[in-house]
Amino acid sequence: MSGALRKVTMVTCGAHPDMRGWIRQQTEDPLARSPKSDAAFRTVYDRCFPAIRSYCLRRLPPGEVNDAIAEVFLVAWRRIGDAPPSDEAQLWLYGIARNVIRNSRRADRRQLRLRVKAQGVRLSLIHI
Repeated sequence: MSGALRKVTMVTCGAHPDMRGWIRQQTEDPLARSPKSDAAFRTVYDRCFPAIRSYCLRRLPPGEVNDAIAEVFLVAWRRIGDAPPSDEAQLWLYGIARNVIRNSRRADRRQLRLRVKAQGVRLSLIHI
């Protein structure tokens, strides 16, 4: 395949243990998009970017906003085939943004718990 990427998936066969791990190569290019889907994404992006940016600005610290917006539109680009008609696309993106923000907050809480736990371990080692 000249210049095309190959998507490689692992095949797990439950019937026979010796068959586990065989690799099946697919010739599908994960970056290939039809001109129609590119145009659809561009339309959604152009119409909804300011609203999604404002939504993220109201809910996240300024340093995290750009990452959240990028994640929202990455999900939208991957799932543009699932996008509703243009009138409802903004609501769809709000749902994606809500999930991205939830994931960000969840990651922040996990990181905070790990820091506290690590400091507790250090303090207990000093007292020994």
